[in-house]
Amino acid sequence: MISKAKRHIKDSSKSIVHAFRGVRYAYVSERNLRTEIAIILVVYSAAILLDFSYIEYAIVTLASFSVLGAELLNTAIEESWNKLHPDHHDHVGKIKDIASAGVLCFGFGAGIAGLFVFVHHLFF
Repeated sequence: MISKAKRHIKDSSKSIVHAFRGVRYAYVSERNLRTEIAIILVVYSAAILLDFSYIEYAIVTLASFSVLGAELLNTAIEESWNKLHPDHHDHVGKIKDIASAGVLCFGFGAGIAGLFVFVHHLFF
């Protein structure tokens, strides 16, 4: 008989495997996600060159993963609606547009946070 702790670890491990499978699927199928990851790699490269502090890395990391998380949620919403309603429907289009707007907001927020950190290093 498996103890509760071992079962919990086993279930958690399966959840993590499923989550990474979702990331892999989204990476392969979503051009925007690949673009965002490329931008994040450039940002981290610049952060290394500019010798960011721990708090600056924390800001960049939080902003970056917020954008990625929003993009993954947007992808899930779009995939769900594509499956539920494969034909074009105005209301479905509005839902998908609103989900995309959420990613845009996170992206703008991350960009502004990045500007504050980078401008500080480059000009002050």
